[in-house]
Amino acid sequence: MKNKKIILNIVIAIIIVWIAKITIVISDVIASSIVLNLILKGSFLILVLYLTTLLFKETDNKKYIITVNFVITLSLLFLGSLVIDFTSSYFNQKKEKTYIQKRSKEASKVGIKIDMRNISNVAKELSAEIVYAPIMFLKEYKEKNNYKNSIFPLGGISNTLTVDCNENGPFSIYFSDRYGFNNDDKIYDSTEKKIILIGDSMVQGNCVDQKDTISGHLHNKGYQAIGLGMSGNGPLLEFAILKEYALKLNPSSVIWVYFENDIIDLKRDLQLPILRDYIYNNFTQNIINRQNEVDNFWVAWSPKEIEQNKKKNNLKDNLKKVERSFFLKPIKDLLYKFNNKYIQYDKVDSKNIDEFIEIIKKAKYESEKKGSEFYFVYLPMYESLINKEPKNKKIILNKLDNIGIKYVDFFYELKKLEDPLSLYPFRLRGHFTKEGYKLIADKIEKKFLTTN
Repeated sequence: MKNKKIILNIVIAIIIVWIAKITIVISDVIASSIVLNLILKGSFLILVLYLTTLLFKETDNKKYIITVNFVITLSLLFLGSLVIDFTSSYFNQKKEKTYIQKRSKEASKVGIKIDMRNISNVAKELSAEIVYAPIMFLKEYKEKNNYKNSIFPLGGISNTLTVDCNENGPFSIYFSDRYGFNNDDKIYDSTEKKIILIGDSMVQGNCVDQKDTISGHLHNKGYQAIGLGMSGNGPLLEFAILKEYALKLNPSSVIWVYFENDIIDLKRDLQLPILRDYIYNNFTQNIINRQNEVDNFWVAWSPKEIEQNKKKNNLKDNLKKVERSFFLKPIKDLLYKFNNKYIQYDKVDSKNIDEFIEIIKKAKYESEKKGSEFYFVYLPMYESLINKEPKNKKIILNKLDNIGIKYVDFFYELKKLEDPLSLYPFRLRGHFTKEGYKLIADKIEKKFLTTN
């Protein structure tokens, strides 16, 4: 009897801790509602008080039945959460397939045919390469301990024909520069001062021709502009590129192009010691002089190896799903989606925003130390334009004002237009059209590069 009482009390204590953690997780979803928050926390308090009283009761059938009911209820929630997490990838793939079909249908209305071939097959037919970017190997690299004895590529394969995405219909194809970025390589031979753009796929110029990227449009205007952007880059990857490439090219101006998912990407970047070292330990790989090693890394990192790594990570991903489900995080994510389609970019804790601003301050300091002007461009997500202005935007731009950084608010510029969605391929979610990239270049020129 005594052992039964001890076991029941341990189970009740575990339930209290479990409910506390679930309450913290779920409360984040309804943080904006004071009433719902009070109801949730009040319910939690009542449950905890009730369960605590059970701890001091003698073992009896009622106590046993109540404990079993709690265990069954929480177990069912756990299993339901697990089902949601394991099936979400299937539904996401189905959703993406539907989206591709919709894009194809909208394209056909204006006489454009979407190239539906697999990108790897297109690259093979052209004896080209697909775009290789750091985001492809971050999960595997995170587990390396002795990373300082290996290469961590920040650019792609150099001087090679490269196949990019096809949001506008045909696949965009470009010849990469000497560091694996999407630029005309001749620009590096110019003795004129350079303008460097730092960013993700928006700076890389996904899905348009090289001449139609932001840096391409600036180059067409007579500026020696270089885009050092890669798909999926977050703030720490961008800071690493700033140190390894941009500042070593002695630019007259550095333009940091921010996209609204960058704060989320920062959480991912912070998990990699090598990227944290760029900020906190003045780390460098001297990678600008090691392009042969970068090329060799990517040659070894073939599509076949990428597929093998995906399989290798299946077990880890599944264990992660179990951990997430234990605290009902998939249910939380589902509530997020019902509450707001893009809330993950709108509800970020202030700690991550402050961390991001510290990176920007450091980037500004390093740029100005080299004699370069430092500017900032804020690019919105498609979802922001069709919904509402994200709360984070005002916070971030106010902080930029406080540290004296000039910026272009492209959300504001787009909202002034009669039809901002016309700057997206077929008015659908994705990267900008060549006209959209040109408008960004125009605003950059007007705000930062034209002397009044």
